[in-house]
Amino acid sequence: MTMLEVRLTNDEAFKRLFVEDRDVLTLFLSAVLDIPRNEFSDLVIDNPEILPKINDDKLCRLDIHVSAAGRLIDIEMQLGDKSYFRERSLYYWSDMFVKSLHSGQKYSELTQTIAINVLGYNTFESGEFHSIFRLRENTSGELLTDRLAIHFIELKKVPEITETSNLLEAFAQLISATTYEELEKIEALEVIELSNAVSHLRVMNADDILKERIRLQEKAAHDYASDLDDARSEGKIEGKIEGITEGIMEERMNMVKLMYRNGATIDQISKLVELPVSEIVGILDL
Repeated sequence: MTMLEVRLTNDEAFKRLFVEDRDVLTLFLSAVLDIPRNEFSDLVIDNPEILPKINDDKLCRLDIHVSAAGRLIDIEMQLGDKSYFRERSLYYWSDMFVKSLHSGQKYSELTQTIAINVLGYNTFESGEFHSIFRLRENTSGELLTDRLAIHFIELKKVPEITETSNLLEAFAQLISATTYEELEKIEALEVIELSNAVSHLRVMNADDILKERIRLQEKAAHDYASDLDDARSEGKIEGKIEGITEGIMEERMNMVKLMYRNGATIDQISKLVELPVSEIVGILDL
């Protein structure tokens, strides 16, 4: 088997696919929400930036905020198991929900807000890979409001791809794919948008700059988690945080040098890593 170097479980690759191909994003939303594709004709991505920003000394989440069909939708890829992720998802959902009501509007004008969480681990007892949570009365099951829905897609529970796989199963298999052989099975379903998504992933796997950037990002995330864990056990949080910050800046400097060696202009690099041109020039010693 030939392994993929860039996988969609990486949040930058995940976001890049959906931001750069609206048809794929529309099909994915239609499959997850069971809503006809034509309802997403007014789809807008509210945060199309792709490179992760560094904030509070760590790489920030790369979720996707979508406005479509009178709904607000947040899509996020979460690879590592986090015990608090259910609560975090509710928190981010509530933040979007509250912000949908502007000054002078009535509560009835609150926008239907949906969170879609794609997980690289199992978190629920159900054997189904797609779980949907809404607010219902405990005995009768009566729905309190249609303004809330939180979806979880657990990739480890997705059945193997076959000729009879439904669209959501195929998308989940695509996101969790680790080999080119798996991509070929998805292409064999002959769904244009899925085939386009596979082609997009192949292009990402041929992009040396992207592969190196993802490697550096993942290394920075692993180093941050490890160093912070060590700091807690040693009782030296403040000193460790300073060291972590220095490490992240070193990774950014390496990224700048790599992109410059591969032909990126100083202006392009400045926009990608969000550093002033003067700092880029200093890093490159020009």
